[in-house]
Amino acid sequence: MIFLWILLWFFIAVLLLLLLVLFLPFSLKLSYDKDFVAKIYFCGFRLFTTENMEKDGKKENKHKFKDKEKPKEKKKNIFLEAKEKLGFKGAVGYFGKIAKMLLNKLKWVLKHISFSQFRLNAVIASDDAANTAIRYGTVCCVAYPLLSYLFNISGCKAKEVNISADFDEKMCKFGFSCVVRAKLFFLAIAALKILFQYKKIRDVSFDE
Repeated sequence: MIFLWILLWFFIAVLLLLLLVLFLPFSLKLSYDKDFVAKIYFCGFRLFTTENMEKDGKKENKHKFKDKEKPKEKKKNIFLEAKEKLGFKGAVGYFGKIAKMLLNKLKWVLKHISFSQFRLNAVIASDDAANTAIRYGTVCCVAYPLLSYLFNISGCKAKEVNISADFDEKMCKFGFSCVVRAKLFFLAIAALKILFQYKKIRDVSFDE
């Protein structure tokens, strides 16, 4: 009987500890500059980072298949597939609608999440000046309303957004970084909702 009471109190203690962790504030630093990097902090201590995961994975694979290298299948790029079927303007508009839908579904969660140090830099370019101008206008028409909507919901502070057109370059460039602060409970809900929506669009077909 005493053993059962001890076991019961142990489970209660574990449950209370888990609940406490769920409502503790965490910081999430996100950045993208050719590679995506995510870092999780708690009380100033870094708990997790994806910074060296890809490099370590490449080194391990190189060591394993030093003699025989098998060609890897290229991952499906949803945007490029949409661009082929819908054109650049149609693809940007399509994913803009998805982003707006996702923001609407995350509206309640975003009110409990704090964004700061948000920086977005995008350079629109192509091999044709007229095409670059059209692409620049398309991106601005979609990006600025979405960002304004996000900032209004989350009360984002210290934001910097730069979208420009470069008529000398041929390739687009993109980079962003931001700091997200929230209790783990709300971060978990946001992650699950994003994952659920991602699964819906991952295998989408753009055939007419």
